[in-house]
Amino acid sequence: MPEQNVNSASAGEHMSGPSAPVGSGVQRIPWTNILPFVPIVIAVGVALTARYLHKPPPIQAINEPAPDFTLLDAHDQEGDEPLTLSIMTDRSPVVLIFYLSYSCSRCMGNLMDLDGRLDDFRKAGLQVVAISQDTPAFTRDSIERYNDFGFPLLYDKDGKVAKRYGAIDHLGNPLHGAFIVDKQRRIRFKYVGKEPFGDADELLEAGRMLNEGVKR
Repeated sequence: MPEQNVNSASAGEHMSGPSAPVGSGVQRIPWTNILPFVPIVIAVGVALTARYLHKPPPIQAINEPAPDFTLLDAHDQEGDEPLTLSIMTDRSPVVLIFYLSYSCSRCMGNLMDLDGRLDDFRKAGLQVVAISQDTPAFTRDSIERYNDFGFPLLYDKDGKVAKRYGAIDHLGNPLHGAFIVDKQRRIRFKYVGKEPFGDADELLEAGRMLNEGVKR
């Protein structure tokens, strides 16, 4: 009987004292710390889905002049020269990617997939450039908040360049586009559609075939 009183007292002291944390020893991460990474996780998921589940239409082989352009890179500092396509193609063929915006998760998934293969593109003698109507200020802010890419992010004000490449629909809305421009500044492969061209392997293979054809 006395033993029961002792146990009861101990239990009372335990209940009246500060409660022990549940799962003691496991540090919980506040959800606010995870929130900034959610868009990146979504973009990765979109990239994997596009690559392994969604097969885009085949890229079209053509041979037509590529409109020249000079655009600012969002990475540039004040005083840096903008990029000109004809100067870039003097060095090597260029892969042009038209994307909607940094706020488009499908676009980010597409660019992340390309960025992950960037070394392969460079080894194949290909430059990669991405173009959108995002202002440099918006792009730089998005880079700081989310992630950056290892290729130029060019500002196409009012979509003038996209329109010349046919990456604008009849209502004036931007479309996704992928083009390969050779050293003679001619479009050799192109894709335009409502979905990003999600097959980096096919783009890479098309670029390799182009370079091998030039060398023969």
